[in-house]
Amino acid sequence: MSHPPDKLEDEFPELCRRIHDLEARNGHFERMNREYCRVNRKIHHIEVHQNNLEDEVPDYLKRKRLALKDELLVMLQGV
Repeated sequence: MSHPPDKLEDEFPELCRRIHDLEARNGHFERMNREYCRVNRKIHHIEVHQNNLEDEVPDYLKRKRLALKDELLVMLQGV
């Protein structure tokens, strides 16, 4: 696993314009998106370097990434 999607735009290229619009207008969305990217990079780093965590990414990081992604998508969909 060398380069997973780092940003929300990488995972959802069809929503790229909407992501940038929300980042510009909504500080909460922008902060959550930054946190999503940070957590995603941390998970990738652990997966690549296997930081003595029994070759597994801690469940709390995976749950956090999923929760952030879910909330970001709700905001993107305007729900």
